[in-house]
Amino acid sequence: MAHMKTVQSAAESVEELKRLILDYYQLKAFYANTLGEFSAPVPDEFPEEGDTEAWRERNGTLAVHKPFYHPFRQVLGDGPSAGQRKASEFLDRYGALRRRLEDYCSIYEATGLLSALRPTDVNTSEGEGIVRALALHIDHLKRALSRIAPDTLVDVRIETELPALLRDARKRRGHTQQTAADEMKVSLDSVKTWEAGKHRPEGDNRSAVERYIRKAFLSGSPETPPNP
Repeated sequence: MAHMKTVQSAAESVEELKRLILDYYQLKAFYANTLGEFSAPVPDEFPEEGDTEAWRERNGTLAVHKPFYHPFRQVLGDGPSAGQRKASEFLDRYGALRRRLEDYCSIYEATGLLSALRPTDVNTSEGEGIVRALALHIDHLKRALSRIAPDTLVDVRIETELPALLRDARKRRGHTQQTAADEMKVSLDSVKTWEAGKHRPEGDNRSAVERYIRKAFLSGSPETPPNP
């Protein structure tokens, strides 16, 4: 019975860590997209004192770029501006995710993971620095997952970085795009568009791609590259 509980606990640990990584990816994408929406530079000159709408727009943009700085999130006029709403959504999602990560580290005795993340704490950054900090968090979490469940890490990478992973798998196996296409029983053009990120494989093609990638990363040593 104790062994079964240990196995169950290990499986739950892997599944929660996988969900954390995927949710961090989603949060990073959300914040990066939000930065793109509010990329216009803020004028050096302050708006007129009574121009509430100009102040709302200014504070909204600054709130997006500096979401952890409370003054830019103070509401003026009729409710929060669009930028302030986006900044609040990011903070809510980040706070919930951070609490889940802390719970994970406590439950599964992975306190060393939190220590590794402290030098890249997101709440000390702003703008693109937040995107980079989230990316570093993801890298730390992926390394933790690779140590306990390398097969699950491949699942995560298939979900989040398929074009680059397919290219890596093909090069790891020493295959040309045509050789890869032949093994997966798809067209050369399909492989080219998948690796370029223009389209994603679906249905049987998706299954063929996943098998191809897993063979590269989970079947031992890479295959010998072909002669030029």
